[in-house]
Amino acid sequence: IGMMPLGEDGYLMAFIAIDEDSTASIGLAHSRNGLIWSVDEEPVINNGDGWMTDLFTMGQLSIFHFNDQTGLAFQGTNAMGFPQIGFGFSEDMDTWEINNELVLMPTMNAMDFDGYALLSPEVVPSGDDYEILYAGLGGNFAFSLGVAFTDGENITRHHGLEAGGAVLEPGGVGGWGEIYLVGGRYFNWGEERRMIFCGLDEGNASAIGLALQYPYLSAPESDEHQVQLPSVIMLDPAYPNPFNSSTTIRYILARNGLVQVTIRDVTGREIVSLVEGYRNAGQYSIVWNGMNGEGKLVSSGLYFVTVSGFNQSKNMKMLLVK
Repeated sequence: IGMMPLGEDGYLMAFIAIDEDSTASIGLAHSRNGLIWSVDEEPVINNGDGWMTDLFTMGQLSIFHFNDQTGLAFQGTNAMGFPQIGFGFSEDMDTWEINNELVLMPTMNAMDFDGYALLSPEVVPSGDDYEILYAGLGGNFAFSLGVAFTDGENITRHHGLEAGGAVLEPGGVGGWGEIYLVGGRYFNWGEERRMIFCGLDEGNASAIGLALQYPYLSAPESDEHQVQLPSVIMLDPAYPNPFNSSTTIRYILARNGLVQVTIRDVTGREIVSLVEGYRNAGQYSIVWNGMNGEGKLVSSGLYFVTVSGFNQSKNMKMLLVK
């Protein structure tokens, strides 16, 4: 959900609803006291509106004042299946229009924290511009939080000091074992700016955490202290890719050891584990038939294969087209 105060008129809430046909839409609700809510009769943004292929139901919404309009930030998948952040605007909160030019998209660079998926926007005023706090997924398949700025026409990313340009990553200083950061909200505590965030641990249990804005906690290490490990895993391109029903994954191990080969979707969720165990050094190939761990066919879209072991991992994108 997302919520915004309306002064004497109470509060405005935006929420994602899913109907009996599993079709998602965004609706609005109003409240005078924050306790009793009245839901508007019609949704304001529907599945497939504007640039969207689908409205992405995972993640939070953000509703905010934008000049003389009301803005709504949300996440949806594009034609290639990548989740990205879009914006809708309204002058009367009845008629809404998606801005097809104002879109925060994945960078498509595995080294960036937001290379493949963007979720959970939080939009707040920042001087003459607006700051966008959001969750991103990169090649390490761990959601981190990052920041961008917009003037309503253009979007500029802020390169943070954490890995891949993030401003807050899981497992950082003062963490509690979280492995994913899937969304955050800003608030002020006295003169301090703080962030409340939602994190997931290894068991997918969720919890709420607090973060302070202390830049020196995120200072990068000097290059002289970083040790480059020799590559033990080599991952060849999958073939065919894109594929319709099945694709062959080939990898080479330089030494004996424990290895895992997994398939994940664009949110980082594991779809199926293809290999898990001890393997001798050598060349291997395995076929993925587009099924999950329960033997059910997955939908069309972008998937990632990860070969991991020896404190290393190699990732590759694969596109399933039916």
